[in-house]
Amino acid sequence: MLNIGFRVDASNKLGMGHLMESISLAESLKRREKCNIFFLTKNFPPAIDILKTRGFNVEILNGNSEENEIKKISQTVKTRQVEVLVVDLLDKNDKYFLKLKHHVKVLIVILDDDKHRSVTGDMVVNFNIAQDKGFYAKLPVSKTIYCIGPEFMLVPEELHSEWKKEKVIPATCRTILVNQGGSDPFGLTAKIVKALELLDLKQKIIVVIGHAVSNKHKKELEHLKLRLKNDYQFGWNVTRERFYQFMSECDLAITAAGNTLYELALFGAPSIVVCHHEKHDLVARKFAEKNAVINLGIGTTLETSTIAEAVDKLLRSRKKRLELSLNTKKIVDGLGSKRIAEKVLETCRKSL
Repeated sequence: MLNIGFRVDASNKLGMGHLMESISLAESLKRREKCNIFFLTKNFPPAIDILKTRGFNVEILNGNSEENEIKKISQTVKTRQVEVLVVDLLDKNDKYFLKLKHHVKVLIVILDDDKHRSVTGDMVVNFNIAQDKGFYAKLPVSKTIYCIGPEFMLVPEELHSEWKKEKVIPATCRTILVNQGGSDPFGLTAKIVKALELLDLKQKIIVVIGHAVSNKHKKELEHLKLRLKNDYQFGWNVTRERFYQFMSECDLAITAAGNTLYELALFGAPSIVVCHHEKHDLVARKFAEKNAVINLGIGTTLETSTIAEAVDKLLRSRKKRLELSLNTKKIVDGLGSKRIAEKVLETCRKSL
């Protein structure tokens, strides 16, 4: 039986994307192999609750010292006899991965950025649409397996069946979905709602607020709710399954450019993107180049009228919504977790 550890974090700043993609891979591994899986993570209660609800063992990492973190991971690897370590973290340099590689037989590194670089690990996954596979093909020959591009986006395998369904694009939109990721660090959900209030909308508007949204932004939304004229349904801390149902049923989405954008692509949801920062904007621009989304740029600099005008224009054009839907479904197919799980297990058979 394989012993597999996942090193991943979530927070009000990071959001929940890294955690959810790691859970998707863990579940795909369990489908194919008997294995003991545990998660090493910083103490963020919403993330720990999700992990425990899904039946995973959790160990808490305390402190901010990378040296102490490496020490704790090495101790845990030895105690639990871990053969495979999956690392899904933001902004770690290669020295970090090199130190970890000394302690495990198989190291899997999951990234989501536009940087092009060689990374220490038996397998490196980067599903960012801004990645160039050609860069990795030109690297010196090594044992590292690189899995590059949106086809490796880690989502629950059952979403492939949703991808195979034809998305119905009605002449008149019935439902608008609003979400700004698991944390919405810049409070853009409230800005989007204010923009929608500039329009006299007949649609039902579903606003999903993530698990990691700060109390400050939650209070702003609660206050805003008291004076809204359009028809809203607010979803606080909804389950992943419920969120996917909203994605499936919506006729138009207003989203950020994190993992949710790739997930919406699976369902063929015509989407307007309000970005958090330059990294998001680069992703959204790549989607827009494929005529797969309407990208409005970085949300903190947007006027509410700009958002409202974009929504109104897309609501009026079934032709554009159909184009966006067809093109966005070409980007992700829902089999990323399956592809990576099979490659991980193949690597283990060769290495262990």
